[in-house]
Amino acid sequence: MKVLILALIGASTIATAVAAEKVSGNNYMLADVKAWPTGETTGYWMSSTKGVRVSDDPDALPEPTECNGAGYWDANGDWGEGICRYGDATDFVLSSYKVEKGAKTGVWEILQAGGKYEGLTGSGTFESTRGQRGASVSAWEGEVSMP
Repeated sequence: MKVLILALIGASTIATAVAAEKVSGNNYMLADVKAWPTGETTGYWMSSTKGVRVSDDPDALPEPTECNGAGYWDANGDWGEGICRYGDATDFVLSSYKVEKGAKTGVWEILQAGGKYEGLTGSGTFESTRGQRGASVSAWEGEVSMP
């Protein structure tokens, strides 16, 4: 049974963006994954991850980074979705992510932003690889903009 850890995406959040700006970076995450088999090759999982986001942009939203998600697996692979939060109680960005069945790639989209990131919008793609002991790296890219 393979459970793809969806410790994911980063919505690079640029406080100084005026028009759509291309962004990219990596998330380095540790996950607490719970899995419940429902058959020989099927089951569902829930994941809570915490980590850091590394971006070339000096204005990227500060830590902490936390993602929570859930999904299902069968003989053809995993799939699932969740929400990530970047920042603190005042300055934050919430983004959603979704991974299609059998893929290690997915899409992300900013759902809400607050504080100095109020009004930030954006979306993009990511690719995740799983390491040892619950570690994962997600390379992400996309576009963000401020009003």
